[in-house]
Amino acid sequence: MAHVPSNIILLLFLLVSFHVDVIAEEDEAKIIKPGSSLYAGKQPSSWASPSGNFEFGFYRQGEGYAAGIWLVGRPENTIVWTAKRDDPPVSSNATLVFTTRGVLLLRTEDGVENVIANQSGVDSASLLDTRNLVLYENRSVVWESFDIPTDTILGGQNLRNDSVLISSVSSSNHATGHYYLLLKSDIGLVANLNISSAAAYQYWVFPNGFSYSLNLSESGVLALYSSLNFGQENVLANGSTTRNKTMIIYRATLDHDGVFRLYSHQLESNTMSNKWQNLDDECEIPGRCGLNSYCSTSRGNDTECYCYPGFIFIDENAKSLGCSQNFTVDGCEARRDVVIHHNSTTLDNVSWAGNLYSVKRNLEKEDCKKACEDDCSCGGALYSPNHCSMYSLPLKYGRKHVNITTTAFIKLIPGSTISPPPEKSQILISEGNESLILTMGLSLGSVASLCFVIAICSFLLYRHRVQSYEKLLDSKSSGFAEQFTLRSFTFNELDEATQGFQDELGRGSFGAVYKGTLPGDGKSIAVKRLGMVKEGERDQNERPVWKQRARIALDVAKGILYLHEECEVSIIHCNIKPCNILLDDSLTAKISDFGLAKLLRPNQRSSTSGAAWYSAPEWQNSAVLSVKVDVYSFGVILLEIICCRSNIEVEGRSADEILLSTFVYNCFVGGELNKLVEGEEEVDMKMVERFVKVGLWCIQDDPNLRPLVKNVILMLEGTMNVPIPPFPSLPHVTN
Repeated sequence: MAHVPSNIILLLFLLVSFHVDVIAEEDEAKIIKPGSSLYAGKQPSSWASPSGNFEFGFYRQGEGYAAGIWLVGRPENTIVWTAKRDDPPVSSNATLVFTTRGVLLLRTEDGVENVIANQSGVDSASLLDTRNLVLYENRSVVWESFDIPTDTILGGQNLRNDSVLISSVSSSNHATGHYYLLLKSDIGLVANLNISSAAAYQYWVFPNGFSYSLNLSESGVLALYSSLNFGQENVLANGSTTRNKTMIIYRATLDHDGVFRLYSHQLESNTMSNKWQNLDDECEIPGRCGLNSYCSTSRGNDTECYCYPGFIFIDENAKSLGCSQNFTVDGCEARRDVVIHHNSTTLDNVSWAGNLYSVKRNLEKEDCKKACEDDCSCGGALYSPNHCSMYSLPLKYGRKHVNITTTAFIKLIPGSTISPPPEKSQILISEGNESLILTMGLSLGSVASLCFVIAICSFLLYRHRVQSYEKLLDSKSSGFAEQFTLRSFTFNELDEATQGFQDELGRGSFGAVYKGTLPGDGKSIAVKRLGMVKEGERDQNERPVWKQRARIALDVAKGILYLHEECEVSIIHCNIKPCNILLDDSLTAKISDFGLAKLLRPNQRSSTSGAAWYSAPEWQNSAVLSVKVDVYSFGVILLEIICCRSNIEVEGRSADEILLSTFVYNCFVGGELNKLVEGEEEVDMKMVERFVKVGLWCIQDDPNLRPLVKNVILMLEGTMNVPIPPFPSLPHVTN
């Protein structure tokens, strides 16, 4: 071996050391130190990856801001991950803080702190060029955003067994949407609905076999693997190209329309292309079109929504909202003076799902058609040879395709006519009849006079009471103004009333509740002091027994009734959810947090988002609001109270148990309601069945199908009979 001079070796060593120092300095420049902050309304508003292709920070959403990670440009910013996605947008005064204790949190303008990541011992953070936001402890990763994907996985990222991707509401609203993609080891990759009010509805599965992880490689290969060490490979899509692979970024996203797509972003040309999607015909996705409409695909694979005959679009500019009848009759049976002309129109190659209530066998096609026309409850029927399925309105998941062999009959109500009065034979008035007519005339006149006198007396009595109330309210000595007028308190007044916030009554999601006494009249009050909820902090009270939970549910319903019907002006709370229901020492439920409450007025529409899992479809879709919004939220909470579990649970649940409403409906239909209260003693199963039926009625998609809250209370108490509820419904997809 040739002898290498020592001075050359020393020179090489110095050059290598210098190169390593330069790399270390470049990496150090992208390290985020504790104490750093980002601001929604000013700079700095984001932290960039070393290459500058990705940023983490604030981005615009609606009228405010949200926090997340995005791909810069290509050709426009593309959101790939969102923190606290179901929280409402924050104002321009919000901040992202990486505290000196290593906690990453989002602080709102009001000082509320929502924790994004909280791991002990964290000493630094970084946004890597792999698009992964990580927290370090002594240079070891202890938390990463790759472990909690939202709707997207990126090149180099895995989706493990029992993990999910959940679509966004729309391309501009990244809150939890209507569809989810679940990886189950015994099934494969499953696309399903993500609506608490919808029965489990699989619309795509790949493959039917064992799968451990879904991986998107940095070269654009999307594949399922049978083991952690990338065993047997099952390729879904290969988006790789012969071009410079370092200049291409791949992502796989479950889009808001329910389609799972593989995209490539060309950094050089600043373009984006769709490399693959799991469904070519988007009409296969349930809910592509709204109620009483069907989806059809043209030759170019463009989808379009159409109304069934006899229906018109609710909004011509938003056809996915569905259709409504252009003629209605109150009640199932028409009034006696109205003659309804029922006939049907026929559509071939059409199917739908929804409220199936009768199946008639061994009928010919025309007999099936006539059976629907003669049945008051029938809105449409599907016919296949010797098989007639009859459905009540609304008709859901409608689709038209040449491969569908069923024939559809849609009942039409083209118009109504007033039946003419029967012809009367001529009546001859004799002297005997004249006295009878005179007697009847005097009797009717006396009754009319009596009614007039009663009306005058009622008016005078009403006027007298109004004047008495006005005098009472004008009296300063009555004390009513002070007792019944809302007023604000300063912090010092509340601090004095609670004696320094000493007597704690309970603790909820946003802070503790303290007992206090108002100075002067000595009335007892409860004061909620808002504050940050530390990670892992929860109430540890023993689970209430069935009778206690039933009383809590009734208390909540009565609270909603007070807002809807007993206030001077009807109030819609708009944000009924478990964390807004407080319990006192005797487990009496009180509704709190009226931040989204609205006074009910005609044609009111929603302008902000509540909790997606508890919000009615019309609230999420900015449709006209009514008191039925709160009825929907109560229905979801009622099912949670019955089962003592969350509305959506993935871990440890089978596919048909993930959505609580699906699980409850299946147990109800299968006569297995004991599964809902398994392990409990002294449970009245008739009451459980009654509560379940009420909950399923409350979460119907059509607000007209949901009962008023006063009827909800009567049904819960057993005073009013509860009919059999239909399948829980599917809200439409908002484009």
